[in-house]
Amino acid sequence: MAEDGPVDDSADHPPRHDTGHSPPPVVPIELFFDLVFVFVLSQITHAIQDDLSLNGLFRSLIYFLLLWSVWVGFAWVGNAHRAGDLDDGGIPRRLIIIAAMALLIALGLVLPEAATGLAVPAAVLYCLLFVLYAADYLLTARQDRALRRAVVRMLVLQALVPAAALVVALWLPSSWGLVAILAALAIGYAAPWITREQDWQFSAEHADERFSLLMLIVLGESLLSIGFGAALEPFGWLTVATIVLGVLIVAALWWQYFDIVAHQGAAYLNRLDAARRISMSRVIYSYLHVPLVVAVLLMAVGLHAASEAPREPLPIPQSVMLPAGIALYLATLAVIRLIMRGRILWPLPIAAALTLLVIPLAGALPALASEILCVLILLVLVVARETYKRRGAIQPIR
Repeated sequence: MAEDGPVDDSADHPPRHDTGHSPPPVVPIELFFDLVFVFVLSQITHAIQDDLSLNGLFRSLIYFLLLWSVWVGFAWVGNAHRAGDLDDGGIPRRLIIIAAMALLIALGLVLPEAATGLAVPAAVLYCLLFVLYAADYLLTARQDRALRRAVVRMLVLQALVPAAALVVALWLPSSWGLVAILAALAIGYAAPWITREQDWQFSAEHADERFSLLMLIVLGESLLSIGFGAALEPFGWLTVATIVLGVLIVAALWWQYFDIVAHQGAAYLNRLDAARRISMSRVIYSYLHVPLVVAVLLMAVGLHAASEAPREPLPIPQSVMLPAGIALYLATLAVIRLIMRGRILWPLPIAAALTLLVIPLAGALPALASEILCVLILLVLVVARETYKRRGAIQPIR
């Protein structure tokens, strides 16, 4: 699992910034909003557990993409506030985010039932969230005419067109309604690319911190799945072993993210010119963090099943979700690292491939054994990286 030769890699030590002031921090109201978003993600996890069919999984993925578009929109508004140094928008912005938190919780509760009669409330809540998003962005742009024009151009495609498509989807047959929703998502996710990058305000440090904190909370939420599953099993040493193994799996994923992505994204982005800095921030944060979060959700479903019945083989859906979630997470980290450093960190794709080999075994071995195999692969991955770091095969950028 070694890399070929020494490389200039800041993915192993946080970069040093000499800007004369502290990077713009994530403020408490933003962290509060993120905690609410992760609660809503837990509803997606429950939706997956309630319907483990391919159709149910696909529907839950659609729900997640809708919710992610809301969260990532507010995350970039917060970034513009930090870059514009507008004192966090003051009381008006706090009220906007608090209102958005209430609507987001409601949307998270309604979305899983949207296909069974609550489609209209879901569409209304989604539209109202983007109304607040627009108000927050326009508050940011009140002193910047170029940014204000860029915001209006983007909102037409990112908010108004997707919202209209969702409303149309309510009046169409289910199959065509799904097509309309997918079209709305495609338009919304592509919308940021229609604006000129030079019109946007951007803080690489804030983006790095905001998304790192989100991943920390998402990984922490996956630990709840272990506890909820173990609570259904009579307490004993086997239960303790299941909990320990589950925590080790989550901790290993945390280790990899905060060793490769966190604190490194800002260093990479700050080396780019302004236009490319913004476009690559979208790729790394807005888009590639989607499979990272999805991977954690899938893994959480598998960990819940493993802790619920450690003596039994995992059911077929969970026997795929647990290893596949880990593999997707590691593969996505490999892609992010390749973008930032221009070299493949081979231990990551190798570990991802080995984890996929656990899938056929997970349906035959006890769930505890499947967890042990995943832990061993992740342990080798962590040891390999730490060993090569200590030997100087991976050099930090000074």
